[in-house]
Amino acid sequence: MPKMTFFNLADEKREIFLKAAVEEFSTHSYHDANVREIVRKANISIGSFYCYFDSKTELFVYITDYMFQKFLEQQEALGKQLNRDVKTEEILEMEPLQKAFWEQFEKCSLDKRKHYYLRTNNNQLFERFLGEVEEYGTKTEYTEREKRMVAFVMNSLQYILDEFAEADGTDRVVDEELLLLKKMLKTGYQNLER
Repeated sequence: MPKMTFFNLADEKREIFLKAAVEEFSTHSYHDANVREIVRKANISIGSFYCYFDSKTELFVYITDYMFQKFLEQQEALGKQLNRDVKTEEILEMEPLQKAFWEQFEKCSLDKRKHYYLRTNNNQLFERFLGEVEEYGTKTEYTEREKRMVAFVMNSLQYILDEFAEADGTDRVVDEELLLLKKMLKTGYQNLER
């Protein structure tokens, strides 16, 4: 999560910085992305960068969430339903910069991707899953913590499936596999009794 100094930037300066970061992570792998190149393009000092973010990993996680939010906004602008799963083919039909970013994201090591998947604060994917959990309806009322835990498990499923795909030697997890696991989790959640 960025420091408050980042959010205190003027909108224009923040957008210039975000554009530079998105371009860097869209054209280079995580390991090849260079913070010095980002600050050069954003016309800020390296010291300013560390006033905004603690590390390149923290910036990467923030940019990933930022790009996911942009994707959701794009889908909404096209009048597409957002209360359903995002299909792989929809991601591949994105505007070129978004597509390039997600292609680089997929090439990242699982160790770096887990920084995004295994967190809950300011994570649009987690919030989306939490919204699904809220809509499930169950025989029993669950606490907010329990709902958040189920959403966290759903969010983590994507990371686990990516790990499985990598170990299995496949490029990507098929959307149907994620849907099946989510359906199993949903069925269990809806039928769980205390």
